[in-house]
Amino acid sequence: MAWPAYSETFLYVTGLGVTGTYTVPEHKRAIITSICARSYVAGVGLNVKVHGRILCVFNFPAASTTQNLELRCVAYQRQTISAYTGSDELGVHVSGFLVDDPSDATGPPGLVIHRRDDGLEVLPADLAG
Repeated sequence: MAWPAYSETFLYVTGLGVTGTYTVPEHKRAIITSICARSYVAGVGLNVKVHGRILCVFNFPAASTTQNLELRCVAYQRQTISAYTGSDELGVHVSGFLVDDPSDATGPPGLVIHRRDDGLEVLPADLAG
């Protein structure tokens, strides 16, 4: 079965204390392939999350710095991709592919992560290593 793919900019976020959010549409799957972050000032940072879980954190110890991350991360239908910037001299661009997903999957198959009362996660035995 062919899965039409579309190149997509999911987010471009800039500004002091700004959170940008993209929600993956129904019957689609997002594959994040590139995150590019830049800062014109030192001592600031930003983070990118997928469905509320931190995917990456960028810290900028020096001014006029650009950082790039190439990766493959999946977000399923109705999941969110978000980025938070801590300065108005900071920006992040999140892009990748949006593909049709006739499976209606809402998460990876067979992966269950349990939360303890203290907020820590208990990994399944096959991932705890």
